[in-house]
Amino acid sequence: MADDGDVERFAVREGSFRLADRGTVDERFPLDADAHADAVAAVRELHERLQVKSRRAVLVVLMAVDTGGKDPTVDDVFGRVSLSGVRVAHFASPTDEEDEHDFLWRVHEKAPRHGEIAVFNRSQYDAVVEPRLGGSIDDDEVGRRIGHIRAFEELLSDAGTVVRKFFLYISRTEQARRIEERLDDPAKRWEFDPHDVDVHQRWDDYHAVYERLISTTSTNRSPWYVVPADDPDVRNAIVAQVIRETLEVMDPRFPDVDEDLDRYRNVLVSTPDEEVSAST
Repeated sequence: MADDGDVERFAVREGSFRLADRGTVDERFPLDADAHADAVAAVRELHERLQVKSRRAVLVVLMAVDTGGKDPTVDDVFGRVSLSGVRVAHFASPTDEEDEHDFLWRVHEKAPRHGEIAVFNRSQYDAVVEPRLGGSIDDDEVGRRIGHIRAFEELLSDAGTVVRKFFLYISRTEQARRIEERLDDPAKRWEFDPHDVDVHQRWDDYHAVYERLISTTSTNRSPWYVVPADDPDVRNAIVAQVIRETLEVMDPRFPDVDEDLDRYRNVLVSTPDEEVSAST
């Protein structure tokens, strides 16, 4: 089968969407170590331009079931990008102070500044998934929160932030394998969380909520990409390519310098070495 590196086929268009129509494995996406290194290098270079006096930013949202690979994706795609301009935000259970505000308060605070790439490892969407499945909010509240999330992302877009969202889609079999690997390997056992097993047991419930969220919040300006993630290399390559293409469309550029550069060059070369030696 021919290679198909078109990442837009993983995007979700506005309207109806079913996870069952997507796969957790993709054998068509071209896997080439050099091409992936080039994509990551391009992200780094384009981000350097974005950082310099830019009025724009990028927000990357990662969503997945437990063991879906959010942390390794961040490390692979953004680990070689300038730490001064990439911020990774993790959202644990709300603190008492956060619980006293609206559910988007703590999220908005972590939105990227101009010139930054912010990566949300867990996000505003977790304020829908866990509360709904835990029974603390009903379907009506889910609908209200979805409306607020759409408005929030529109606000970010209007302010110059490009939003790209990724659902790292693994199979139930692959999740079981990864959980068992954590249980069996003493070096990985610390990563095990009993909640992972709860998610595994309620697989259909979780995916029903994910499906609703993705189908109702994937817009032209803030699209979701459903990334086949059983193979970590495929997962990382797709995310890197989407971010690369996003930055290429944004086309960040270094600002023009109005100074007479030749005048400064002439000063640099006009001082003889012996004059420098005499003055020291």
